[in-house]
Amino acid sequence: MAKRIKALSALRPRLKRAGRVDQALLAQYVAERSNLSKADVTHALLELSAAIEDFVLLGHSVRLAGLGLITPSMNTKGEFTIRILPDPHLLRAINDRRRFNGKIVNAANLGKSSDELAAQWDSLHPDDPVET
Repeated sequence: MAKRIKALSALRPRLKRAGRVDQALLAQYVAERSNLSKADVTHALLELSAAIEDFVLLGHSVRLAGLGLITPSMNTKGEFTIRILPDPHLLRAINDRRRFNGKIVNAANLGKSSDELAAQWDSLHPDDPVET
C-alpha cells in the first residue's frame, strides 16, 4: 500500500522550476533596462547585500520597495536568522496566472482536494492503493 504523502506528492500541482538566474545574468538584465553598466549593477547588488547585513546585525528590518521586508529573527536556542516577507504588490503580480509563462506539473489537478488526489492515485495504481 502506498503512503498517502507519496500519492499526494506525485499528483499535486507544482511549478516546474526553470534554471536559476545567477548574479551575472541578473546584472546583465538590469543593465540592459537601465543606464547602468553590468559592473555598476553588480557593485550595487554587492553593496546592497552588505548594507542589509549591517542593518540586520543592528536589529533593524530593511524594506526594499517592490521586493519585500527583510527582518532579523531568533529562535529559542538563540540562533539568528532572517525572515524575508515578500512585498504584497509582488505577490499579487506573481499570482496573476495570465502573466505566468512557466510550466505547471499536474496542472489538471489544480483545485482538487487531497481525497480526490488519493482517489486518482488509486485509479492509476490499482495494485498499490493509498493506505487508509
